[in-house]
Amino acid sequence: MSHSHDFYAVTPPGLEAIAAEELGELAAHDIGPGQGGVTFSGSEDLMARVNIRARTLTRVLMRLDSFKALSFPELYNKCRRSDWSRFLPPGTPVDVRAAC
Repeated sequence: MSHSHDFYAVTPPGLEAIAAEELGELAAHDIGPGQGGVTFSGSEDLMARVNIRARTLTRVLMRLDSFKALSFPELYNKCRRSDWSRFLPPGTPVDVRAAC
């Protein structure tokens, strides 16, 4: 069974509407163009298809978790509690970087 995930497709400025149309043609769901990118949802198979076929995107990010953190230690601790086993073998080190 395929799980649905939330994604964010980064686009060059001005291409958000074209990228949203392209994502629709690739069968993405819940498409939401915004400034600098497009949110959408779908399966991991969709993510692979988008990465191979989309021409207007510079990268695709998958939301793994969501929480509020007001400091780097809090960010670190909450990241440690995320369920990484869905994507990484046990014991694999995780490197967390933050940008805002």
